[in-house]
Amino acid sequence: MHFSAGDRVELVHTTDPYTHLEPGDLGTVRRYDPLLDHLYVDWDSGSRLTLLPYAGDRAHHAPSL
Repeated sequence: MHFSAGDRVELVHTTDPYTHLEPGDLGTVRRYDPLLDHLYVDWDSGSRLTLLPYAGDRAHHAPSL
């Protein structure tokens, strides 16, 4: 899946055992690096957790209002 800066995303799953993010949390993409497969997100909760799809993290584009 392709992401661009400014896209709104919804967290589906993260493998990070220390985050307080939960499925359904929303955020805004800062950057997506397809070579490293890193999705940099500013989460609405204030977190800046980077998702690692190759490690099992999942997000999808948030539905438009």
